[in-house]
Order: sequence, then structure tokens, then C-alpha cells
Amino acid sequence: MNDNNTVGGFPNGNQESAGTDGDNVVSRQQTFYKAPQNGGAKAQNVSGPQPVIRRENQQRRAFDQFAGDENAAYDALSNIPEDTAQDYAADDRPEDEYFDETEQEIKERRSYKRRKKIGSRAAGCLKSLLYGIIVLTVSLVVGFYVLSIAFDFIGVARPADESTVQFVISQGDTVEDIAQNLKKEDIITRPMIFQMFLKYIKKDVTFTPGVYTVKTNADYNSLVHQLQYTATASDTVRLTFPEGYTIDEIAELLDDKGVCTRSDFIECVRTGDFSSYDFIADLDNLEDRYYRLEGYLYPDTYDFFQNESPKSVINKFLNNFKNKMTDALKARAEEIDMSIDDVVTMASLIQKEAPDFDNMCGVSAVFHNRLKDSNMGYLQTDTTTNYPSSKYDTYNNPGLPPGAICSPGTEAIEAALYPTEDSRALYFASDNNGKFYYANTYAEHQKNYAKIKEVNGGN
Repeated sequence: MNDNNTVGGFPNGNQESAGTDGDNVVSRQQTFYKAPQNGGAKAQNVSGPQPVIRRENQQRRAFDQFAGDENAAYDALSNIPEDTAQDYAADDRPEDEYFDETEQEIKERRSYKRRKKIGSRAAGCLKSLLYGIIVLTVSLVVGFYVLSIAFDFIGVARPADESTVQFVISQGDTVEDIAQNLKKEDIITRPMIFQMFLKYIKKDVTFTPGVYTVKTNADYNSLVHQLQYTATASDTVRLTFPEGYTIDEIAELLDDKGVCTRSDFIECVRTGDFSSYDFIADLDNLEDRYYRLEGYLYPDTYDFFQNESPKSVINKFLNNFKNKMTDALKARAEEIDMSIDDVVTMASLIQKEAPDFDNMCGVSAVFHNRLKDSNMGYLQTDTTTNYPSSKYDTYNNPGLPPGAICSPGTEAIEAALYPTEDSRALYFASDNNGKFYYANTYAEHQKNYAKIKEVNGGN
């Protein structure tokens, strides 16, 4: 048996020694295993200092490979580089995965670790590149925005020529109104920045209603000066436009009262840029419309200056429409699957057909029912036969006309959105006294016509 001062059959230290009776042990640097005896199971640990886990695998494999030849096993272990044990120890995979690891597997594992390290570096480079691109993009966007503000402030972003336009400040206009109107007249491009300029730099500035002549390429300081000292003496004109007025009728009234000429007004209606209003920007089928803005010049009472610019006049109408078309009305239109233009178009037909809100809702129900009825499809309302364009004739063209035929008021717009509930009427007619008769079938409609003829004295 072994002496008491030996470990695993070898003297303490790093010297080599042959095994003793039946105990074949391979040891190096106090790493040792007990060889299988009598064909027994795989080598097992013997008590002693803790070995490096991965080095144990090498020793076990060497011992098994050389079938108990201690010298051959020891020589094989001596040829394995020292850093192999360190590589094994640095790997966090379970010990059993390396029990039978071959030299080729060791090479593959090292190659994998190198590829992983290279991949990690590449990923880091990619992240840095993406971060740089994001920072550059944000910087460019912010820089462009700051430059656009600066250019508008000094007038660089606007036309280079020194053309002038008339700008109107109406009674009751706020600083926000003035800034927005300046943008609509293409005098400035950043109304919010202009408001901040007035609030923090020109704090004591006040504006007086009037007609002003301003340069389109003026910087903010010059513009404010022009809006204070270049007012043109002009009389104020108050005009009322009834519900149901057409653009031609509006143009005639403006011309008669000296606000602007009919021809200039119609030209601006046809060619002026009013895309800053979303309800105008959303209009389609422009080639089929007689007047693009028909229906959107809201009927109301307005104060104008004599010789006011047509664009300023139209902006007043459109601003009023924008305010009257509330979020609640827009939500209702979306609820019943109608666009704003559909609502305005139907409301204009209702405005021309019915004199009061109750009958407006009744007429609206007829129009809605006809549009839903696949056997009808044609609205067949007489009011469309008098409009200047034949494309608007609802006797010869199915569905709604291409656009509105007049300027509807609030009640007509609400009636278009809220037709009489549970009405199945497809026909309506009225007598000379203003009474309306509704019918679900053509036969009922004929009977109503007989009653109307009798009421009207045979006419």
C-alpha cells in the first residue's frame, strides 16, 4: 500500500512515480485520479486539493485512452498547452459537455469564441453608427427649423421682390387673428413666432382696425411698423349675406357696396390658394365643380373696408365657416359616414328646399333614404336644375351633385346630419301655404299632388 507521506502513489510535489499494488494513478501539479480497478467504472476523484475542472477532463480522457499506461498518459498530458486548462475554466458550460471533447472540438470551440467576439465588436460598431445617424438627423431637422424661423424673422424666406399687398385688420381681431391672417396672405410663414415676437419684444404694440399696405418681404420689425403707420383711410361697410346665397350673388353685393369688384372676387374664388383650411384642402373632383368654394362662404353679417382685397374678404367667410363647423358636427358626420363636403352639399340642397328646421329634417330624411335605396339613387330635386352647370342636375345624375349649390346656414347643416328619425319617405312636395307633404310610395305622392293642386286653387 502507499506510504503515508505520498499522495496518490507519488511523493508530495511534482515528481513522477509508478503506481503501487493495483492503484494506477495519473497526477500532475497535485491533480490526481484513481484508476478503475478490475474492469470497474470510470475513474473517480480521490480526496485531496481541488483540481481545475477542465483539466480533470483531459486527465480522465488521457487515462482512458491509454488503458492504464501511466507513463503514456502522463506524456500525452505534458504535450497539452497550459492555457487549455484556463480556456476550459473560463467557459461556463457544464463539465460533462467536455468529458469526451476531442482536439478538433477544442479548436471549433475556440473558433466560435473568436467569431462571437468579432460579432460583438461589429454589433457595437453598428450601434455607434446608428446612434451617429440619429444624432445627425435630429441636428439637421432642428437646424432647418431654426433657420426657417430666422429666415422668416428677417424676411429671407419670402419673395425677393418688393411687392406690396393690402392687409386688413378688422374690429375685434386678436394678435392671433392678425398673425394667422398674415400667413394666409403669404406675408409671413411662422404665425406662432410672430406672436412670440409681439409678446416678448414688441410688448407695447397695439393695432388699429384699417387697411394697411405692407411689403411681402419685410422683416418682423418693418412689418410691425407698417401695420401701425400705413393705414389707408377707408370707410367700413357692414353687409349681411342670407342663407342660400350663391357665390354669384355674394360677388354682386360686394361689388355694389364698393368692397371689391365682382371680377376680382370671382377670380380669387377660382384661383386663390386657400389650402390652409383643411376643409378646402380635402376637396376632390375639382374639375367637376363650378365654384370650388361654393357652400363654404358662410352666410352671416360682416364688416368690410371699402376697396378691401378679395382674398381678405374670402378669408373672413372661411374663418367663420371654420368656427361654425364645430367638433360635435364633425364627429356626427364621421358617425354617419359623411365627409364635410357631403354634409355641405346636402345642406345646400336642403337650404333651397325647406323654409324651417322641422321640414329641413324631413327633406333630409328623403334625401338620405333615396341615397340608400338602390332602386332610386336619383335625388330629383328641382333646385339643382337651375344651377349653371348641368353636372349638378340631380334628375340626370345620380347621388349628390359635385358640390354645393349655395351657402347653407347652421340649421341646414344640422338637418343634413340629423334627418327625421324613422322616416321612410322617398317623396316630398309643398303647397303655396308652405305645408309639406311626405310619401313613402309614388302612389301616395300622386295623391299628395292632388291635394296640393286643390289647396293651390287648381294650379
